[in-house]
Amino acid sequence: MSTRFTLQVALISLLFMLCSGCTVVRGTSTTFFEVPLPPKGTEVVLLPGQDMNGLEWSAYREQFSMSLQKAGYRVGVQPQPGAWYAVVRWGMGNDSAEQNIASPIVNGQGQVIGVSNRARSLHLRRVTVDVFQTDPRDSASATVPAAQVRVVSTGSSEDIAVVMPYLAKMVFAKWPDAKSGRAYELEDFIP
Repeated sequence: MSTRFTLQVALISLLFMLCSGCTVVRGTSTTFFEVPLPPKGTEVVLLPGQDMNGLEWSAYREQFSMSLQKAGYRVGVQPQPGAWYAVVRWGMGNDSAEQNIASPIVNGQGQVIGVSNRARSLHLRRVTVDVFQTDPRDSASATVPAAQVRVVSTGSSEDIAVVMPYLAKMVFAKWPDAKSGRAYELEDFIP
């Protein structure tokens, strides 16, 4: 066996080990709005959706705050008259699917001698953020939603907490330049 062949096999094995340890999180982010999105620098207060307050929201709030700040916004604490606020909801879909994965079987000489097939379950994950601006005279009165952002993702993890940091990044990834109704395909890697 040549040294060159041994190095090629070692390199391929190393690449396989590095890539097999990573998971790709893919999502589709779509923003809908009728009025212009708030300009960068605007303060936005993050709030959990109904029945979503608690320890889980405490864990996710920081992730959404970082995403909002990266998009150029300031994160507020309490809605003031005329303030913008974003209501975050999340959940797993009821539908799941199976994905067939074909992997080549390679012998010691680097030749493909067959194909291995395996199936894995895919689970649907959703995050929705409704953005409102309060009435300039009364912070308790909300106007109609100014925008709605939706991220839909499918993957092998049925635990949304594992992928939430990546979904939170996808929510505001295209703000404030998003086009209303346009779907953006995004991906991130879990090391």
